[in-house]
Amino acid sequence: MTSIILRGDYPVKTIPKVSFRNWESEDIRLFEAIKAIDNIEDKSLSAIAIAIKDRGHLRKGLHRFPKTKSELIKLGKIQP
Repeated sequence: MTSIILRGDYPVKTIPKVSFRNWESEDIRLFEAIKAIDNIEDKSLSAIAIAIKDRGHLRKGLHRFPKTKSELIKLGKIQP
């Protein structure tokens, strides 16, 4: 059995970059996309997310989108 000796030849540690997004414009995009869906009353939140290509925002980051959140509350898709 061969043993592997760890050396100090590690890559230089880097600082992670924070990606900035314009959450207000994304909120408007999601809100408009939800308004454009036909028969939205019959769709689940997951089906709405797929239809508007939400990139996971409706499940993970809804707190960043006040217009979208209020519309989903009004439609009865989420609880306040």
